[in-house]
Amino acid sequence: SFSSSASVFNQGATIQTNAGINVANSVTTNSGAVILNAGTGTVTVAAGMTLSTSGQLLTITTDNMAISGDIATGVSMITLECTTAGRTIGLGAGTGQLSMDANEMGFIASTGMTIGGSVCGSQSVDGLAAPNTASLAGILTLLATRDDTQVTFAANPSTFNALAVQADNGVVVQADLSTVVGVLHLDGDADDNSTTDEPNNITFADASDVIAATQLTLESTKGDLIRSGTMTM
Repeated sequence: SFSSSASVFNQGATIQTNAGINVANSVTTNSGAVILNAGTGTVTVAAGMTLSTSGQLLTITTDNMAISGDIATGVSMITLECTTAGRTIGLGAGTGQLSMDANEMGFIASTGMTIGGSVCGSQSVDGLAAPNTASLAGILTLLATRDDTQVTFAANPSTFNALAVQADNGVVVQADLSTVVGVLHLDGDADDNSTTDEPNNITFADASDVIAATQLTLESTKGDLIRSGTMTM
């Protein structure tokens, strides 16, 4: 726990624990990557505090996030992966064991961010409006590449600067989905293989709008693109 006073490191930092990391006072690092491994605990950033890497890569491995203060990496990206295999992710109002609501997402400022990977489970995204994602420059990448996992955009519209989604077993779009600066890329079959995870489809709900500011890419090597009714692209 960083609690007594603000901490400044002239290099990067690697912090590893089994029970969480608490940024109760501001932490600044310089000139090197930062690795936070919180085990099965929670990475917490207190209100009014800042975790800053001064433009360096930040890698977080944890089973939950509790963000009330700023996380800033400047021109570098953030990678966020789970500790526990199959742990689901919820963004906005989406349901998940590792969750960040819309307000928490608004505290993150980076150039590129990757959420998930081969350890985490499926992801649910619900109602991330443009103000919640405005400080995520570059491409936000959602990875559900563990076997049989999906990414679902549920209930309420979500908007990003640029978005790339890779899922092992399909992408489900139940609400409007858009980007306002860059690409929108949905891949429903990240491993290009249907041996154990059919159907690998990209599915769109009736009356959904899917809009990219620049390039829209929809791909699923072993699956299909399915719409349930009318939709706008």
